[in-house]
Amino acid sequence: MDRIKHLIFFAIALYIVWAIEQKASNVPEQIHVSLGRIENEYVITWTTFSPNEVSHVWYGTDRDNLVHVVNGKETLFVDGGAAGRKSYVYRAFLSNLKPKTRYYYKCGSKHSISPVMEMITLPSGNRWETRMLVMGDMGVDNARSFPFIQDEVDKHNVDLIFHNGDFAYDMYLYDGKLGDQYMNMMQPVISKLPYQTSPGNHELAYNFSHYVNRFSMYDQIQNGNPKGDHFYAFHVGPALIISFSTEFYYWPSLFNETNKQIQEKWMKSILIEANRGTNRAKHPWILVFGHRPMYCTNDRKDPDCYENALIMRSRLEDMFFEYGVDLAIWAHEHTYERTYPVYRDQIRVNYTSLEPYTNPGAPVHIVTGSAGCNEGLDAFDVSKPWSKFHQSQYGYAKITFHNETTLKFEQIDTGGDWVIDSFTLVQNRHVLSFYYVRRRYNYWNERGIDGPKPTFPFGYTLDKARYDPFDLEIKWLKSYGKLYGVYTGLLPTLIVSDPDLIKQIFVKDFQSFNNRRILNSYHEVWNLNLFSSEYTPWKHYRSLTTPAFSTGKLRSMNPLIERCIQKLFNSLDIVDQFEPKSEFTQFSIDITSASFFATDTGSNPIISQRCLELVDIPAWRSGMVGALPRTILNLFGIESVFRPKALNFIVQFLRTIVGQQRQLAPYQQNDFIRLLIEQNGLKTPPLTDNEVVAQSLIFFLASYEQIASVMTYCSYELAMNQDIQQRLVEELNKIDLSDLEQIVNNVAYLEAIIDESLRKYPPELRMERRVSSQQLVSLDQYNVQLEPDTLIEVPTIALHHNEEYFPQPDKFDPERFSLENRNQIVPYTFIPFGIGPRNCIGTRFAYRVIKICLAQLILRYRLEITPKTPSKLTFKSGNLSLLIPEFNLSICKRNLNKF
Repeated sequence: MDRIKHLIFFAIALYIVWAIEQKASNVPEQIHVSLGRIENEYVITWTTFSPNEVSHVWYGTDRDNLVHVVNGKETLFVDGGAAGRKSYVYRAFLSNLKPKTRYYYKCGSKHSISPVMEMITLPSGNRWETRMLVMGDMGVDNARSFPFIQDEVDKHNVDLIFHNGDFAYDMYLYDGKLGDQYMNMMQPVISKLPYQTSPGNHELAYNFSHYVNRFSMYDQIQNGNPKGDHFYAFHVGPALIISFSTEFYYWPSLFNETNKQIQEKWMKSILIEANRGTNRAKHPWILVFGHRPMYCTNDRKDPDCYENALIMRSRLEDMFFEYGVDLAIWAHEHTYERTYPVYRDQIRVNYTSLEPYTNPGAPVHIVTGSAGCNEGLDAFDVSKPWSKFHQSQYGYAKITFHNETTLKFEQIDTGGDWVIDSFTLVQNRHVLSFYYVRRRYNYWNERGIDGPKPTFPFGYTLDKARYDPFDLEIKWLKSYGKLYGVYTGLLPTLIVSDPDLIKQIFVKDFQSFNNRRILNSYHEVWNLNLFSSEYTPWKHYRSLTTPAFSTGKLRSMNPLIERCIQKLFNSLDIVDQFEPKSEFTQFSIDITSASFFATDTGSNPIISQRCLELVDIPAWRSGMVGALPRTILNLFGIESVFRPKALNFIVQFLRTIVGQQRQLAPYQQNDFIRLLIEQNGLKTPPLTDNEVVAQSLIFFLASYEQIASVMTYCSYELAMNQDIQQRLVEELNKIDLSDLEQIVNNVAYLEAIIDESLRKYPPELRMERRVSSQQLVSLDQYNVQLEPDTLIEVPTIALHHNEEYFPQPDKFDPERFSLENRNQIVPYTFIPFGIGPRNCIGTRFAYRVIKICLAQLILRYRLEITPKTPSKLTFKSGNLSLLIPEFNLSICKRNLNKF
């Protein structure tokens, strides 16, 4: 009896073990997502080790209510090893999914069902910022990049992944169990977003059967390429992605000439279609992905960078060049390398090596094959002119398609979790078509934002060049309101004069709007200054320059200010009429040179003339620089918006001063350039000479122009309004005039006059910011979302002359800024020198000089108009600022004993 009991117990135990193993063999694993055969279709692929009569995917937008069900198609996969190990691969197509939506899903059969997974579908269409993560050559062992990639996906930093060959190292090993281990390791990542692939040499075993069976890649361009092919293509955002097999050219026993020709014919047909009609404007970016590189400079003993690479170049390079492939992405070499635009072993750029990645003349080649595997890293021992950068470090890449013309590439080093290389590819030539222009100029209409009609190719810059700035800005404000859209060339630009939005953009959400426009032109000095630079270098420059404007530094300038004022008075004492523009320009140059550069210009008329030329910008030049891409500007030799003769003269003048200052002993002089030089030794990274000159240039230009313009307009208005001039004299006589600090701090009416002049004649016609966030940014109170790099401009003239905020705006009325009325001014409607963290750093210096000079001027002279003095000032169109007009005033010396 006991024997029978033992036998029964043993049989039950065997059945339980069998049932558990049977259930385990039906558990779905290796679950991953890939793009389907058409847009908004996705493939869910998974594996079991026992067959199932019917398998499903249940899915929906509610985790607890997966209302949709599709069947999965089962495929038997027999490993080619001696054991003939079997697995069952399932594919289910989820069609017509809503774009940019979180879906939940689970897969399996009646025997076993997976946990609930989640994925976010891609946005629809081609006009969205697309973020692709690219890696190559990652195994189970030493998978250095995997935790970083998982973190990128968990933080939703990428939209899809492309793995450019060589998986697991190798998927066929141990009867395919290493491939299983790799896919299960990747499941937490590749179950959440599309995982696209290309075959590498490590997939060779058993005629690439593990690659063909494990992955589900479909050609979206030619109506669903049959499963099993090694090449396919798809659209994502503004890009066309072409994946092909480089292995066709390395294994003649598997792939004959016919196989190669079939792949090449297919690829050529894809490229021809991509460039047909308006297709290139819809998807301007073309990237090809293949495992083994065409261009690399690794170990000479490795033929793949040399004789083998030449085989692929001979068959494919002409095609890539002819049809405008932008990027060729490779792996295989366990390193990272970036080339210049290269074709037939020669660097190809359209205009200048300063910007080789703007409208490049040939494809740029990238090798990123160091995601991490048990073979470690490779070495470099060859130098080629077309190789721009290389590094032997573990890592992966990120490609961001910002829009139709701008792509950013970054290589991430997993050793330090930092970007070891990045570049921006700008490509205009693919999209400059009638279709693109028409669509571009419909940008604001599509978003429900009104605005003036643009003129190709200048947008609204021709209107700025043609019309009086006051008439134009006020006309547009009245016609389109406080929020409207224009075009700077082809660049959509949002015009904002709503004070609440101004606060959001310049102050509240500064981190999302911390840059100014991307300069179309390039000048080796001008592009490096505090005003023009991007946020990161701006912070560095600002930290170096801020000490120059401390209260103590400004007070120490008082003797220099008085000395320059006396020079001005020496000139005015001997005339009965004067021309404010020339006199105050020379004064402002003298005071700026003395205060910032410890230099006496000796009232040099050449410097004065060049400064006037510098700010007198021809309308045609302003229009071209604002509208045309750098490619065209370089063809015309246009390096900046300024006249080159004037700019180069001032730059050389400042270079000479910098050179002289470097020869001085430490702390021998105390001025702006000396401060920069000495602070530079305490900060990292140190400034180059060009950067020192650039900061000097922007302060010289801004200070001289602001001081000269405000002094000119104040003098004009005081001459036109004798009652205001007389009251100012009376207010000044109430203080101790020998104490300059009292003039600076204790004459409210003087400050009111200056502020009213700044309101009526703002120094800058427009202030600008650019969307620096890599996400869409919403504007408060408006149903508007701004894309990255959208330019925003605030028209200070329209703001300062808006009757809603300043009644009778054409009237000069300092009482608006009296102590009693100042608090009634709506915040962010008076912004002469900018606002927020990137406001004008020299504002306090300008105010100090203007207050002291204007006070002493009015106490010494009575200003009056002449018969030829205009009753209203008119301004030249097309300039970045109000160009000071020429006119004369009468000047009469006061009875100094009385005052």
